[in-house]
Amino acid sequence: MNKIFLVLFVLFSNSVLAQELSCPGRGLSESEIIDIVEKQRALRPELPKKYGVYETSVTRLRCLYVMYERQVPVENGIYQTFTVDPFGELMEYYVNRK
Repeated sequence: MNKIFLVLFVLFSNSVLAQELSCPGRGLSESEIIDIVEKQRALRPELPKKYGVYETSVTRLRCLYVMYERQVPVENGIYQTFTVDPFGELMEYYVNRK
């Protein structure tokens, strides 16, 4: 029984809690993330184009920002995502359907 507690203590004592995570930089606003993606689209022809009618939202996952573009009507389930690091660099993109 004591061995189990010892193993658990060792495992959890070395982990970083989400509250302790400090992201570099000042943080980016939703409009800054959208601008970053738009600038990259102008420079990189391989990036997916905007949908004809779409809506955009940005979420933050720890230190990363994920911009979602969803084709309207949303019921179609068609979207693409762009992941931006805390320094404002586009890291990757994903398109679920073309």
